[in-house]
Amino acid sequence: MKKEPIPFQIFRFYSEGFTEKTLASTLQSTIFMKLFIMNFILKLFYFCNFWRKFETKPEKQQNISDEIINCTIIP
Repeated sequence: MKKEPIPFQIFRFYSEGFTEKTLASTLQSTIFMKLFIMNFILKLFYFCNFWRKFETKPEKQQNISDEIINCTIIP
């Protein structure tokens, strides 16, 4: 009997585990829902591209350095 490569064994382990369990569909839907929320919803609202207003790379670099230099830390 020929042994499968490790990536195929890992994939088969998870695919068989999720298809044979009764709780699998609930777990899969929860996982996909969390991934959707983290990747799409949060990116839209919290990870905005602040450097869209700058067209060239030197302008972006200058803005970043100015922000770091002028940053004040409140004790």
